[in-house]
Amino acid sequence: MKRHSVSKATIIKWHKREDVEDRSHRAHTLHTTLSAAQELIVVETAPPAGVASG
Repeated sequence: MKRHSVSKATIIKWHKREDVEDRSHRAHTLHTTLSAAQELIVVETAPPAGVASG
């Protein structure tokens, strides 16, 4: 454990998994609620779906 800089908790967590694929670190649910005005701003300023910015 020490030589790989991995905690015991991480080893236990990975040992319980069925695969070794990397997983997202993003939350599965969003705990933020936007007001109608905030949502309108986001929708109006967001680029069209499928269009990459850059």
